Amino acid sequence: MSSHAVLEQAPQCMYLAQQNISQLRLINQSLSLQIYQLQQILYLIVMGQRIWRRYFRKIRRA
Repeated sequence: MSSHAVLEQAPQCMYLAQQNISQLRLINQSLSLQIYQLQQILYLIVMGQRIWRRYFRKIRRA
């Protein structure tokens, strides 16, 4: 393949690469939001466990 043919295709390749990067950024943004939401859910579960344990300790001692 000649250098002319490669350079002729370069703009199209660059455009496709930019499109792919944009799609990956959107996916990454969505996944970041899902991770944040999962962290919040796990935090609530851990807090619920702590409250539950304290409650049962008080009942057992009483």
